[in-house]
Order: sequence, then structure tokens, then C-alpha cells
Amino acid sequence: MDIGRLGEIGFLKWLVATHPRVIPPPPLGPGDDASVLGSLLLTTDALLEGEHFRTGEPAFLIGRKALAVNISDIAAMGGTPRAFLTCLGLPSGTPGRALTDLVKGFASAAEQHRLSWIGGDTVRSRRGIVITVTVIGERGRTVLTRSGARAGDGIFVTGPLGASAAGRALLESGWKAGADGSARSPWGPAAATTRRRNTELLRAHLNPSPRVAAGRFLSEFAVASAAIDLSDGLSLDLHRLCEASGAGALVYEESVPIAQATRAWARSARRDALHLALDGGEDYELLFTVPRPKERLLSSWPPGDGTGPILIGRVRPRGEGMRLVGARGRRKALRPRGYDPFLRRRGVDTPGVPV
Repeated sequence: MDIGRLGEIGFLKWLVATHPRVIPPPPLGPGDDASVLGSLLLTTDALLEGEHFRTGEPAFLIGRKALAVNISDIAAMGGTPRAFLTCLGLPSGTPGRALTDLVKGFASAAEQHRLSWIGGDTVRSRRGIVITVTVIGERGRTVLTRSGARAGDGIFVTGPLGASAAGRALLESGWKAGADGSARSPWGPAAATTRRRNTELLRAHLNPSPRVAAGRFLSEFAVASAAIDLSDGLSLDLHRLCEASGAGALVYEESVPIAQATRAWARSARRDALHLALDGGEDYELLFTVPRPKERLLSSWPPGDGTGPILIGRVRPRGEGMRLVGARGRRKALRPRGYDPFLRRRGVDTPGVPV
């Protein structure tokens, strides 16, 4: 067994295949965004210094994001987050201010989403900060899974994609973020429009907004046939949803939502905005499918949670595979090129020019 060849999902499949007596199938076992245990939903994620965040990023926002990405998993299952636990691996020389701000970030996100911090553990780390968060949620009226999409269902997302990937690339190019996510150029004063644009992108990356109200709506009214949160990129996460559902997909390039700030940065950095949206990852919007007869229910979408449901394509029979339709109607394969920690780099390379 070589995880460098299997990748994250291949490793999960290997675990399930080799230990079937102790690993149940989803939604109780692994394979969805969270696991179901009676009336509860449980999920856990780890963030590693140097991999998921960089030295020098605001500790307050790191704490907020560490909790938010787990809350997003509960939202993708249609649940309500209730409590969380943390396991912190800290180098002995961790500055007191950084630790204080990290804890304030946890508390800030917890207060916003009304979670209780019920415990955890703290250990010494010899190689950077390690943050593991477990969130416990309450299941909704219906549990949303990845496996219910059927041919003809509409494919929707809750908001624009690609901004987080652009924000991550900005950090890798040398831009800094203030405690509130505001953009700061290391090369001296920058134009006000550039600072505003880059601030929007940095905040999308450092301070994502999990779509809890949207997930609850999809669960309460049994609207969605399948759902997943967009953590690793639209191309990869849609592939996972279709694989679990035994289906294919047709996505319309012109319908993929991309914010103006993302398009503007992509032009200045000579990057492909569509590539950012399809493969960049860490958007933490919800991707979900809806049967045609239920699409009318989306008119009651909860206000203030994302930009609202955006139709980007249709579920197709499995034999048709996953296709992307261009502006002139030309179809090409939509390959899963999002983020896998073992197989490849992230979907967006570090930009070659500071913008």
C-alpha cells in the first residue's frame, strides 16, 4: 500500500476494503462530508502549518478558518453545528500573542455559529503548528449525501468560485494579510483598486463563510438529491459526487460563477479564471443537485447565505462521463484536477509576478 500512489480517496477506499467489519458504509461510515451517528453528524479535519496555512498569516483568521472548514462539512450534510473539540500541536516556542489570537479566532467563529467548545487536547509539536478540529452537529429533516444525484437533476452552487485560490496565490507571491484580512503589499504602496480587489480575494481564502443556512434549507424542504462542499475544487468534488451517485455530468463553462475580483486578478497575473474556479479549491460553497420538479422550491432560498442557487449544469447518465461545454457548444472532458495532498500540487501554481 503506497499512499503516494493511491492518493487521499484511494487510501480511503483501501481502508474500507481491508477493514469491512469495523468500517460501515456511508453515511454512517466514511465517504461523505460527515458521518451519521443516530441524530448526530460528526466530522474532523486537520490543518498543518506549511501546508494549509503559512507562517505569518494572521493567527486569528487561522483559528476562524480551522473551525469554519469543519462547519462547512456539517452544512453539506444539511445539519446544524452544535459543538466542537480541538487538538492543538504547538511548538514549545509558539509566541503567546499568536496562541491568544488563534484561540480568539476559534471563539469568534464559535460565537457566530453558536457552537460550544467542549474539550480537546494540547500536545507539543516538533515541526510547526498542527490544528485538528472535530465538529458535532445535529442532523436535519433529511440527511444530504453525495450518492443521490440522478440523470436530469440540475447542478447548482451557492456562490462564486475561484476567489480563494486567487487569494492563496497572492499570499504565495508575497502579499500579506492584516488581522482583518486586508491586503498589504510588501513592495510599497499599491493602487486603492488593487488593494480592494486583493483584500476581497485574501478574505475569501482566509475567512470562508460556511453555508449553514443553505444546507439546512436543502435538508428541511428535501430539495437536494445530493450535496458536497467545495473544499478541493469543483472539478474534483463534482467527480466525487458523480462517482458516489453512479452518474455523469454536463457543466456549462459560461454558467460557472466567477467574481469580478477573481477575473480582474486573473487578467493581471496572466492566469485562467475558469481554471481557478474549476480546480483551485477551498471555496467552501455548497455543490448540490436538484430534481427538475423540485427546482421551483429554490425560489424560497434563505436570504444572506451565498448569492443564491446558481445552475451550472445537469447530471447525465454515467456512460456520458463528465463534460464541460464551452461558449460555442464544444464539449471536452472535465477532469478532476483539484487538490489531493498526496498525488499533486494544488490546482493553481504560484503566480510569477507580484500583482
